[in-house]
Amino acid sequence: MPTDPAPLADLKVLVVEDEVLLAMDLEMMLEDAGCQVVGPAHSLDDGVRLAKEAELDAALLDLNLTEGRSDAVADALAARGAPWLFLTGHTREQLPDRHRDAPLLSKPFRADGLVEALSKLLGKTGR
Repeated sequence: MPTDPAPLADLKVLVVEDEVLLAMDLEMMLEDAGCQVVGPAHSLDDGVRLAKEAELDAALLDLNLTEGRSDAVADALAARGAPWLFLTGHTREQLPDRHRDAPLLSKPFRADGLVEALSKLLGKTGR
């Protein structure tokens, strides 16, 4: 019997998350969905560099990193037209004004919520 392909097969997804255990969880969730993880970037500088240079289809950004907010990463992604969503425990009103309408996935979340949010971000529909 054929199996359904992973919902997000072969998509390259940048992960910017400074907490190593959370980054590892994200990697596992994404890999289970068929994604190729770019990074993860654990620092703002690495996140900005990868956002500008890496081959990617989408990005997941922790809003608050140790060095500050990930606004500069979002700016780099916006400049190249790459879709992203913020991962945060904050409300939409706490997003930077210029990214207030960016997709947001509230922490904590489950793998199916992450897959659904990424699918919506990329205009993919599940069956």
